[in-house]
Amino acid sequence: LAAFVDRVADKGGVTRFVVHARCAILAGLSPDANRKVPPLKAHLVARLAADRPDLEIVTNGEVASVDGVRAAAAPLAGAMVGRDACRRPWHYATIDSAVYGTANPAASRRDALEAYGAYAAAVEAEAAGGSYSPRRALLKPLLPLFHGDAGTGAFKRAVDALHREPLPVRDVIRAAAERVPDWVLDSAPGVAGRAAAPVAG
Repeated sequence: LAAFVDRVADKGGVTRFVVHARCAILAGLSPDANRKVPPLKAHLVARLAADRPDLEIVTNGEVASVDGVRAAAAPLAGAMVGRDACRRPWHYATIDSAVYGTANPAASRRDALEAYGAYAAAVEAEAAGGSYSPRRALLKPLLPLFHGDAGTGAFKRAVDALHREPLPVRDVIRAAAERVPDWVLDSAPGVAGRAAAPVAG
């Protein structure tokens, strides 16, 4: 690993490396199993960063929370979150304040959907043409937004049904959001919708 990084950095001018320090077993394990079964060798990433302080070394693998990002990135230039951020993006909605010390960009998922709706409408207006529409690609990132919270299934089903209708994409998003309880839509970053659920009295 160190020899490879040295060659690419010194000969190719690369200064930033994202390292998933796990050996791939080419026979007998699926790609998915290869991401889980062979042990992650985090010490190799830390040693690489110590040996090459002139480079930005970022770790990747087995980071599954905002606290995990901070812990993994502490001795390094950063930590990469991949599939988990795609699977449950709102879980990482406090990353700006927790890691970078800046304000979180959205006060709630309602706010995030409004901002994304404006973006999606602009992209659709610019990119659509002939028989092509970017609508499905634009809506797909929204599907896991309510992962683990009330209304997630209803939201996904509404997006799937409404994206075929002759509605502006922003209206599709707003109509699908109506299937989600207000206390989920309005929960703050870092608060799961179920934690904000009203208590029956």
